[in-house]
Amino acid sequence: MQNFARLELGGPSKEALSPCGLIDKVEVFGPFYSIKAYAALLTNLKSLGFDQSNLHLFDYDWRQSNFETAAKFKTFIEERQKDGRLPGKFDILAHSMGGIVTRIYLDKNPDNSVNKVIYFGTPFLGSADTLGTLSEGWGRFANILAGGMNTIRRVAISFPGFMELLPRYKECCYVRLTNNGKNPIDVFDAEQWRSLHWLPDEISSSPERLAVFKTNLNNARTLSDLLRAPPPKVSEVIFAGDAKPTNVYFAVREGATAPDASRWYFSKDLGDGTVPAWSAARNPGFDDLSGAMVSFSEHATLFDDNWAESELKRELLSITPVVREPINGRGHPIISARSGGTQLNWTIRTLDVTCEQPTYANTDTLRATAAINVDGPTESLKTGLVLAKAMLRKGSQEIEIPVNETSSTADFSRGRLTFSITADLSSLQKGTFELEFSLPTVRDDAKSAYRFAIVED
Repeated sequence: MQNFARLELGGPSKEALSPCGLIDKVEVFGPFYSIKAYAALLTNLKSLGFDQSNLHLFDYDWRQSNFETAAKFKTFIEERQKDGRLPGKFDILAHSMGGIVTRIYLDKNPDNSVNKVIYFGTPFLGSADTLGTLSEGWGRFANILAGGMNTIRRVAISFPGFMELLPRYKECCYVRLTNNGKNPIDVFDAEQWRSLHWLPDEISSSPERLAVFKTNLNNARTLSDLLRAPPPKVSEVIFAGDAKPTNVYFAVREGATAPDASRWYFSKDLGDGTVPAWSAARNPGFDDLSGAMVSFSEHATLFDDNWAESELKRELLSITPVVREPINGRGHPIISARSGGTQLNWTIRTLDVTCEQPTYANTDTLRATAAINVDGPTESLKTGLVLAKAMLRKGSQEIEIPVNETSSTADFSRGRLTFSITADLSSLQKGTFELEFSLPTVRDDAKSAYRFAIVED
């Protein structure tokens, strides 16, 4: 995080950086804690028979425009076709922004040799999480390490790729008026950024950088129609996460003069924690997920979900096209119980755990809440339906901590089960930890995690 400012494009340093391979994991605080990225996916692909002879990994500079990356992707493909490494038809597996790169490639190269594209969490309609980054960053501790919110905003806005992820669905963004009315915000209009005072001084006061910013916004706008439409003559398989609370709608308080968490508001709905489910499913109406398959995992690791893994295997290894009914909610864990001789089932829609704060001193007590939202007979919900477990993790260190169910009649009527979690942190050293809340008796991947840091008092 302390090197974040070095990523800035067009800034004073103009440092030459280049991609250097696919990220298999992200290490936080050196060896203390790591977040698996593509490691599990690569392991799964290897188990299916994909190796260096038939698996081609395309890594790229995600700061740059997806149009530029798509051109490099074309060269990557052509080089492998020319020397025979990529003969005949081939499939593309694209995660997140990689799906946008793929969609541009397909549009610019209609004579392509692509048989099938498998998308995981591609923000076809954008993501309000981009605006969340500009107002909140990534938590107090990480923000300080990165150089503060002004640095985060300045650097993020310098990335054309970041601007191409802005939300592009109807009524995504508006000014909340004092009379409760709404004025829509066109996030691809540079003049609105200027009038709302969203631009850092380093950009607004520099004619050169302001011109680049306007060009990047205009390029981002041109993607809207393209990303709403499927490509011709190419089969598509879309995975969308819909089990994590996700920023969807954005509002700024009337009169606010700069991005700020106290003046910018977000409404949450279903998604993978980063991309709204309907954006990944490419449904501009935001009303259903028909035609998409769902994953219970978070955005960075959507392909680790058990259901997604089995469906990915079918898609990659099938000789004839896979035929299935439109899917809306399959793959989610199920809570089952018998009552009066009747089998009752509740589908877990979301599973979420949240700490009261992102950083603690080791003299503090950690307090967290967890919630399970379900579809099913709410009148039959009761305490004790699930055995919940909470674990603190730091590297190989694991500490189980107590969980208490706090579900009330009001919770049941809303289709919710709630829990409280507390932990004494006095025996723990500073560093980054993960609090995992899981339901081991339901399914091994029915879990949610929250990451926090213990810092010096």
